[in-house]
This record gives sequence, C-alpha cells and structure tokens, in this order.
Amino acid sequence: MIAVLRQEWEHFKHDPPGRRFTCHRVRVRERSSRLVRVGRVVVGVVLVTIGATLLFVPGPGLLVIFFGIALFAGESAWLARLLDRAEPWARQLVSRTARWWHGTSTLTKATVITAAATLAGIAVLVGYLVWDRFVR
Repeated sequence: MIAVLRQEWEHFKHDPPGRRFTCHRVRVRERSSRLVRVGRVVVGVVLVTIGATLLFVPGPGLLVIFFGIALFAGESAWLARLLDRAEPWARQLVSRTARWWHGTSTLTKATVITAAATLAGIAVLVGYLVWDRFVR
C-alpha cells in the first residue's frame, strides 16, 4: 500500500502544474477498484471534517482540508479542473509572499508574527465561546 502511494506521489509530483489533478483523476479511475475509490471518498470526508474542526483549535486545519479535497478530486472532474486552475495561482502567491518575506526587516517579521498569533488567539477564543454557548 505504501509503495502504491509513493508511486502515485511521484507521478503527481512530475505531472505539469495546472494538469496534476486531472492526470491524477485519470490514473485513479484507471487503476483503482470501486471499493478503493469509495475508500478515498470516505477518507476525504473524514479529512475535511477533521480539518474543519482544526480551524477552531490550534492545528493545521487548512492543510488537512486541502488533502481531503485532493482525495475528492480523484473522483470529480469538476473539482480536478478547479484545483488545476487554482494551483498555478497559488504557486505564484506563495512565491511572491516568500520573496516579500525574505526582503522584509526583522521588525516587520516580528509584527506580522505577533499579529498572526493574536488573530489565532482571538479565533480560538471565539471558537470556544461559540462552542460553550451553542454546542454544549
């Protein structure tokens, strides 16, 4: 199983940006049985659910959600095309942000980190208050 995942990752990594998810979808549909494909969707649902939960507590919520959606893209042509269109844009955004980050002063970096930590703290507090007020 691990060897199959590693091989799929290598294929995915070497596919051209802007076509990766569509190529992945084709490979999944050609090589996987119906049971494996249903399993991918179930794992995708679980990952998106866990990721959504992690948005309200400290953790890598967006990353987990992304992996869950990527599993869905193996079954959905529409979602695969959407992710293929979004990938070049996201790569460009990350590249520009990295260039900006490396060109800023230490004071600016400290300010950005402090602001992000403050916003994360506020998000956790609001999540707790919502949980305490409406869920519990």
